[in-house]
Amino acid sequence: MILFRFLKGYVCVAFTGDDLPRLIRICISRGIFLWDVKSQDPYHMQAMLYGNDVWKLHDILHKTKSRVRIQKKIGLPFSLHRYRHKAGYVLGIFAMLALLFYVSGYIWMIRVSGNSFVTEEMLESYLSRKGQGIGSKKKDMDCEILEKEILADFPEVIWVSVSMEGSSLQIAMKEKMAAAEEAQTEEKSGMDLLAPCDGKVTSLYVRDGTAAVEKGSDVKKGDVLIYGWIAITNDAGDQTLAYAPKNADGDVLIEGVYAFSFAEEMTYQKRIEMGQRREYLVFGTNGSYFNVVPYMLGKTQHTTLREIHPISLGGVWDLPIYCNYLTEKSYKLQKTSHSKKEMQEIMQIHLDDLQKNFEEKGIQIMDKNVIMEYSNDLCTMHGELLLQSPATEKKQTDLPEISDIKESIYE
Repeated sequence: MILFRFLKGYVCVAFTGDDLPRLIRICISRGIFLWDVKSQDPYHMQAMLYGNDVWKLHDILHKTKSRVRIQKKIGLPFSLHRYRHKAGYVLGIFAMLALLFYVSGYIWMIRVSGNSFVTEEMLESYLSRKGQGIGSKKKDMDCEILEKEILADFPEVIWVSVSMEGSSLQIAMKEKMAAAEEAQTEEKSGMDLLAPCDGKVTSLYVRDGTAAVEKGSDVKKGDVLIYGWIAITNDAGDQTLAYAPKNADGDVLIEGVYAFSFAEEMTYQKRIEMGQRREYLVFGTNGSYFNVVPYMLGKTQHTTLREIHPISLGGVWDLPIYCNYLTEKSYKLQKTSHSKKEMQEIMQIHLDDLQKNFEEKGIQIMDKNVIMEYSNDLCTMHGELLLQSPATEKKQTDLPEISDIKESIYE
């Protein structure tokens, strides 16, 4: 009812006269609807009525010797009349709402939860190939069918739920286990343990399989350390009857030398800020935007920092509109040189990154020998690291033939 009144338009009026009750009776008889009638005294009254009924009051006011004054105009017709000279703004608002309504019928965001092995990039690529990715129509998407297809095409997924909230596609899933754990549990029998690098065997302990080297042996990268099989002999132990494939397992450490070298130029282009700065907002869809604002600095050198924020209603309904917060800063390049202390810090960062990489792989650094040299405009760091690497790599074993085993025994 309130919406109908707003669309039709109504006014708040004040009546003044000696015969206001008669005025109300005549209005009712002529189909003029009054509501929210308030009277402070017998000579003054306030009421609401539709805008097109105001013109019907002329004869009634003459008969009852009353007067009327319009206090407030409410509704769409009056708003349109008020902004009739600004039709472009009104049309722009309606065009924006129409465009928003149109693009809201498409998927503009994909949110995945509960995934570990199946990444968001894999799912987005999978949905794009099926024509159900970003930019696809919501009405053409069947969530139940999509759930069945994901379960069929991704064996590691045991449960999935697909739903649409606003312009986003919500995918919740549960996987069997992480890829690394699954690879370990499903590892085939008959796997050899290999040397990770060139060096000397400093520690050897076999849990399963047959040792191929001894402690103190020199090995090359890829050499077999533990065979993925064990020999089955007779009761006397002097004849091999068969072999059984095994997953080679044990603790083997290889000590080897790793040579490294880093080089950096001492001169560089230093960025000096000019003090000019501008911040502004632009809007776009799907993370892209079109900048209609001319750059403050023109063709001069400047950096642009961009922050993307998706817009949603109430934090629930994602709109296909992104707010891009841009910050521009001007700068100029000036040629300068690093001091020796600065170069030492830069080279130390390279060395720390290298050591961190080894530590993440479980490789221990036993000793290191580092040398820094300066030559003209170049700084070089080179040296050697003494590493102790655990053996983890495996490959499918080549089982020996029974005949070969028997011949070697008879010999």
